[in-house]
Amino acid sequence: MAAGSGILSLDREALAVLRRAQPLPAPPLERLSDGQIRIVLPIHFDLNQAG
Repeated sequence: MAAGSGILSLDREALAVLRRAQPLPAPPLERLSDGQIRIVLPIHFDLNQAG
């Protein structure tokens, strides 16, 4: 995780979003570094919006 929100429930949900997106397509081999790829995905939660 690049940085947490400081609110445990929001951080857990951000990680759950990635788990629900599985399976992700394989990244191009030329983008791998030591067999891994780093992707930063900003996630925005709007806590003021009535639902």
